[in-house]
Amino acid sequence: MDFTTHLDLPFLMPAQAQKHVTLNESLLALDTLVHLAVEDRDLAAPPGSPIEGARYIVAATATGAWAGREDDIAAFEDGAWAFRTPAEGWRAWVSDEDRLVVFDGADWIDAAPEDVALLGVNTNADATKRLAVASATSLFTHAGAGHRLTVNKAAGGDTASVLLQNAFSGRAEMGLCGDDKLHLKVSSDGAAWSEALVIDNATARTGLGVTAPLERLHIAGNMRVQDSAAVFSFYNSAGSTRTGYFQAHASAGFYFVMELAQPMFFYTSNALRMAILASGEIGVGTASPTTALHVNGGVRVGQVAKASLPSAASVGAGTLFHVTDEAGGAVLAFSDGTDWRRVTDRAVVS
Repeated sequence: MDFTTHLDLPFLMPAQAQKHVTLNESLLALDTLVHLAVEDRDLAAPPGSPIEGARYIVAATATGAWAGREDDIAAFEDGAWAFRTPAEGWRAWVSDEDRLVVFDGADWIDAAPEDVALLGVNTNADATKRLAVASATSLFTHAGAGHRLTVNKAAGGDTASVLLQNAFSGRAEMGLCGDDKLHLKVSSDGAAWSEALVIDNATARTGLGVTAPLERLHIAGNMRVQDSAAVFSFYNSAGSTRTGYFQAHASAGFYFVMELAQPMFFYTSNALRMAILASGEIGVGTASPTTALHVNGGVRVGQVAKASLPSAASVGAGTLFHVTDEAGGAVLAFSDGTDWRRVTDRAVVS
């Protein structure tokens, strides 16, 4: 054997003349191949003015002095091109790409390819969790502008979600869980799950405790607001002017305020039942009250026996009751601030 097995370096032979030539040839080959770094791997023809010692990976369809040397290492030595044929497993650093490549026996490929089957960072990846990271934190940041994290599913009935676990047992999940609505689910044991919130992707309706919300906000169950001065405000369609608000206050009680000069209407079964004008008149059964209280229909006051009448002074003048056991028969009575008097003749109820 006259050459080494892997780098094809010539041996010095017994009684060989000009042994320095053979030695120098081997040294040049080693200088070319050890810590191999090439200038480029995309050139199919020699560069116009190569520098001494420059090395290249010859690209496909090579021409000129490189013809027929595709994938070889071309080194410019002593003003001429020398070629080294790679073997499987050879590695080279490509300077113009800042990339490490490896020869697989047929082509030069990335030593750290972008498409990898498994990647584990400080932990093991497997066929299910192909990307696995064990770390105190993980960072996904922008590359000059925004940053979007995408979770994609194959079909509408599949799941694309973020699952939060305790000891690898699920406690909360957010995402597209079995359909295309946004779900927020919680669990105490990782087995039984409760829908806390659902947002319908087609209507933008939000459901709390309900999976098919029928209104912009649909709550299944009770709602509690606890604050010393809780306020629910209402705005016009442009969202720029507040039209009114509800407020519950620890000392002032509960009240509703219309901030604009607009009437309030109350309906049941799509029929008007009560109206409150901006000027304060209240109409029962009418939308156009003309007095402080305008009732479109009969008015009924409470029935009470004489013994159960409250003090006329305590209820105030003008209070009405229907007294059921007055002498001479039941009668409507009113308080004058001191006594209860019959409406019929103003006589004091006896």
